[in-house]
Amino acid sequence: MLVYDQIIRMGTVPDVVTCTIMVNAYCKGGRVSRALEFLKEIECLGFETNGVTYNCLIDGYVGARDVEGAERVLRLMSEKGISRNVVTYTILIKGYYKQGKMEEAEKMFREMEEEEKEGLVVVDEHAYGVLVDGYCQAGKMDGAIRVQNEMLEIGLKINIFIYNSLINGYCKLGQVCEAEGVLMRMVEWNLKPNSYSYNTLLDGYGAFDGALRLWHLMLNRGADQNNIGYFTLLDGLFKMGDFDRAFVVWKDILVQGFTKSRVAYNTMINGLCKLGKLVEVEEIFDRMKELGCLPDGITYRTLVDGYCKVGRVEEALKLKETMEREAIVSSIEIEALKLKDRMEEEGVALSIITYSALINGFCKLGDMEESTKLLDQIIKAGMHTDMKKFSKLHNMTQMRCLSSGIVSLEPVILDDCLDAKGMPDNYYMSEAMS
Repeated sequence: MLVYDQIIRMGTVPDVVTCTIMVNAYCKGGRVSRALEFLKEIECLGFETNGVTYNCLIDGYVGARDVEGAERVLRLMSEKGISRNVVTYTILIKGYYKQGKMEEAEKMFREMEEEEKEGLVVVDEHAYGVLVDGYCQAGKMDGAIRVQNEMLEIGLKINIFIYNSLINGYCKLGQVCEAEGVLMRMVEWNLKPNSYSYNTLLDGYGAFDGALRLWHLMLNRGADQNNIGYFTLLDGLFKMGDFDRAFVVWKDILVQGFTKSRVAYNTMINGLCKLGKLVEVEEIFDRMKELGCLPDGITYRTLVDGYCKVGRVEEALKLKETMEREAIVSSIEIEALKLKDRMEEEGVALSIITYSALINGFCKLGDMEESTKLLDQIIKAGMHTDMKKFSKLHNMTQMRCLSSGIVSLEPVILDDCLDAKGMPDNYYMSEAMS
């Protein structure tokens, strides 16, 4: 509540985004009852809320494993005339299946289908995926396959989330062959298995030979050799503490032609650092540079952390000095600033939407200095006269700054006549909440 009070004192008009952030913050902090109180307080004061605000509250109750509380919020939504959407239903379905109540979960899903017939919601692949995942978590694979077949019959496609749920479900039951069959079908559907797919199967096999055999089988079946699978397998072996097997995979990675893959080297260095094998780390690091693969910020930060863990602080400080001297920063930050500079050089005017994307990106990276510089550029360019969009950007940046311990951002007094009905679209809400 301290951050919210500071925002009020700074003169920023709290809109639906700010109020929703506060409800979400209370819920994430485990204070769901206070979130409900806060919601009622701001509504009494005339501040507007919407379905997203209520979805955050429902999610808070589900996270606290209080489905009855979530149901009460659902009834409150109906009383306020706030429509449910597919997000509302999927949160509740998750709540039921996390408590092992698959009958209630399916009942909620069928209720959502009825609302789809009335044109009120759209039941998509994600909604089906949540129900499939529920059956998989419960070890009821027949139910999972039944729901999967239903969605295929109505023309929906299976996505990687559903495939991973099926792999996990089979592995939990010890049915690794069935899980392997799911992975093979992913390749046939031109879906690339991700780290979760491989890690789940790795745990399912419980043995290196089976996991490595699977990876070679994937390559023979046409899986992309640039796939994340090798690096996931390598990372998994390090997590298991299997140093010798990890080196076998590392040699295989080099044979396959990944000699200039920064991801491969970073995975190897990270694994070795966690095992405290700094001699081997230094050999890999030197080899990396010899082969023309330039270390990045992740490489150096991993090395610094590795040296600190074994008490070699002097080497860690030298690496930090190297990073500062060579200005090694996140590649994402570099590319974002390059794009902005190129647009300005070519005479392309940056709109407030472009600034929004840049500010949000730097906020996520924790670079509040660059974020506030961009906000200042908006003011100097006169774009802050677009009050609805600017207030959302300002609120988001204030929240990020305050949560990072930065309180020096100059307050901006917004127009008292700001249209309170100017609802943010899903883009703004999802960005502000992420």
